Amino acid sequence: MSDNYTVYVRKMEELRVAREAGRPLRGQLEEILDVVRDCEARWALDDRLGRER
Repeated sequence: MSDNYTVYVRKMEELRVAREAGRPLRGQLEEILDVVRDCEARWALDDRLGRER
């Protein structure tokens, strides 16, 4: 593997980390949206099970 590729991979990782550090609320927002998706999926399942009874 060339030195250029190794440097490129390292620089891209540094860039990714810097972007994430610059957006501290992004992770929290993603967690909240995951909870909302779970709730919506459960409500849909409850609705389907409720209609079958």
